[in-house]
Amino acid sequence: MTLEEMKARLAEAQEALRSLHEGAGDEPLGERQGEWDELTAEVSQLRSDIAAIEARQATVRELGERKVKDEAPAYVRSRTDAEVYDLDALRMESNSPEDFVRRAGDNAKRAIERAEFGRRDGVSKEAMQERAEMLIDTVDNQAGDLAKRMLITGSKDYERAFTKVMRHGTDAFCTNEERQALLRAQSLGTDNQGGYAVPFQLDPTVILTSAGVVNPIREMARVETIVGKEWQGVTTAGTTVSRDAEAAEVSDDSFELGQPTVRTKRVQGFVPFSIEVDLSWSALRSEITRVLVDAKEAEEDSFVTGDATGNLPQGINAGLVGASQDVNTAAIDTFAVADLYALEEALAPRWERNASWLAHKSVYNAIRQFDTSGGANLWTRIGDGTPRRLIDYPDYRSSAMPSLTTAKGASAGTANAAVMLFGDFKQFLIVDRIGMTVELIPHLFGENQRPTGQRGVYAVWMNNSKILVPSAFKRLVMKQS
Repeated sequence: MTLEEMKARLAEAQEALRSLHEGAGDEPLGERQGEWDELTAEVSQLRSDIAAIEARQATVRELGERKVKDEAPAYVRSRTDAEVYDLDALRMESNSPEDFVRRAGDNAKRAIERAEFGRRDGVSKEAMQERAEMLIDTVDNQAGDLAKRMLITGSKDYERAFTKVMRHGTDAFCTNEERQALLRAQSLGTDNQGGYAVPFQLDPTVILTSAGVVNPIREMARVETIVGKEWQGVTTAGTTVSRDAEAAEVSDDSFELGQPTVRTKRVQGFVPFSIEVDLSWSALRSEITRVLVDAKEAEEDSFVTGDATGNLPQGINAGLVGASQDVNTAAIDTFAVADLYALEEALAPRWERNASWLAHKSVYNAIRQFDTSGGANLWTRIGDGTPRRLIDYPDYRSSAMPSLTTAKGASAGTANAAVMLFGDFKQFLIVDRIGMTVELIPHLFGENQRPTGQRGVYAVWMNNSKILVPSAFKRLVMKQS
């Protein structure tokens, strides 16, 4: 045992002796006398061994002190704020590229601890720190690009420079140190589009920005965060098993593996603000992340309706068009309760355990009117304290899904013909690339090309979405003929 283990065992043995004594009181120990004798002997031996080791350590310390008596005492110096973010010094201290990446990750976590995060409704500073540290541990690549991004954009010099550039549209008011910080951040641009990298403590692609989710599609889908440009995965639509006779050759139960790749695409947002607000940057700083997160809610539309052309992602509704996953309503331009059960029964059993509904609000309102007496019990009762469920599956609504009126008038085989989606939405993938950049538009102009007294923040980030296994979904569409 080590010295610390000996001391711990000594304390345990002494406590056991006290317990034995208190349990017996003034009576003999009887059958437990042997246990008392063994513990007493062990305590004596441990005390002797501990005393010998401590005496030896004292002798060694005395010899060491004589040897270095003319030298300054050794101590561990904590890093200053500037040193935590100094990548050049970190490279000089490192013994190898791997050692540099490890040190950069450690310093990034120190930066997270020291960062001043903007106030978010319902989200604590600890939750945002936990999210940022999780990304360092699980998402950062072998080159440590995320850790380096946090160190470059998290320093006080960079945040002051970012603030001044956003207020004035130029670095003319920056100190030399702040200009150097801006230069170091130039390597963090997204596909060389320019602009300024958002300090990580304000970046909605890095920190946790809400107590819930940005939109219901993100809550349902599988969401992956990456540092590079492309996500690569492996999928399968499933396999089969067989029962074979003893010593018989196993039947062919092979299955196909898919290797989908998702390359992130540019997403843009624009936030105008008045010059009066600009004059109070402290207020704007606390609001800028919230406003950009609100702008990201527009992603819900593209995650549902995107047709994968141009910069659009593959939306969950539009992406299923032509994928042989459609279930037609029984009657033309009519949505009935039987159609709801037909859609549920059409999904393969493999996907039922994690299945959910997705539809427009008007569709759910129609379902509520199917049964006015409560006999069908389509919905979980409100009073039982459980989340809302439709025939025992979670239901989500999206304004990007076609309304019931739109579906009735839509052409067959189009995205607008959909009434509902049902399936395992973990087979719908959203890929987020870490990092947001912004540019300041110093003056906005009205219809007559005169200034409006406003500035604007133009933000760029990257993500994409893809259906991994189309057979994991069924789409109820309005029958037209």
